[in-house]
Amino acid sequence: MIQGENGLLKVKDITIGEGRPKICVPLIGTTKEELIKEAKIVLESGAELAEIRIDYFVKENGLNDVCETLKVLRKELDSLPAIFTFRTKNEGGECEISEEDYERLISDTADNGLADIIDIEYNMGKAYVTGLCEKLKKTGVISLVSNHDFQKTISKDDLKERMYDMKKCGADIVKVAMMPRTKADVFNLLEVTEDMSNKLKTPVITMSMGKLGAISRLCGEFSSSAVTFATVGKCSAPGQMPVDKVKECLELIHNQMK
Repeated sequence: MIQGENGLLKVKDITIGEGRPKICVPLIGTTKEELIKEAKIVLESGAELAEIRIDYFVKENGLNDVCETLKVLRKELDSLPAIFTFRTKNEGGECEISEEDYERLISDTADNGLADIIDIEYNMGKAYVTGLCEKLKKTGVISLVSNHDFQKTISKDDLKERMYDMKKCGADIVKVAMMPRTKADVFNLLEVTEDMSNKLKTPVITMSMGKLGAISRLCGEFSSSAVTFATVGKCSAPGQMPVDKVKECLELIHNQMK
């Protein structure tokens, strides 16, 4: 990882926070074979990042084979940067996990160099998140502190305060996903994204979920959201769109904004 003074993050062959949003496709297979198959498809899809949603795998297989599976995926994905994510049940994930097992998964993944970026859920608690961010810095792995609300979009002031807190915890990347109830919720999140990306001096990722928030997944270059999530099959979150369509839209907007 190389981080510039302007907050841009260089990860392998991409720079997060520069130009159009980078496209990330989640891998949601429940077996090693399914994950390998998905990895091959993602490599050919034009995606610039892969998110390994390991909670799908853990739900069916438990924790024992996670590291071995990640080692195989690391080889399959080759030069494509990988985000390791265990999404907890409370934030839309597939299964529950204890704090001890959550920390062990993250530590083992970082210590063995099995991901370039690791997702840490903000709702685990500030002290807990700060400790994990500090641990990742020692290994050179990028910390992505995330927060998801599948019921509502909190106020602009609350969004800003939460994003400041995530940065204070040591986040290299801040990610917020909200569920909009009105168009105004979508506009407010876009406005906060632009504002906070300048103030935090670190890549910010935001999205309004569901059909109402679809525009937020496409206008990141305008709103300064650094990454957008797309799919090559089943969605891992409400509102994700096919990677080929997302790429087409992003490039169209990018060319018009030159």
